[in-house]
Amino acid sequence: MNVDEMDEDALKDKVEELELDLDEANARIAKLTQRLEEAAEVMASTRRIHNTPYAKQEWIRHGTVRVRV
Repeated sequence: MNVDEMDEDALKDKVEELELDLDEANARIAKLTQRLEEAAEVMASTRRIHNTPYAKQEWIRHGTVRVRV
């Protein structure tokens, strides 16, 4: 159904549905971000990356490239 064809109640329901979807997505992003931060700590502790906040953020930002051992 097109937005122009929806009545006010249908629009409110759609907005509420989208807000719930957004909340779920934000929660998932927060969990994944936490896991990446934990992985960066492991990488730093095993000396695969430098143990600085900048190096950890760069490792996360550039796709967490797998390092060959």
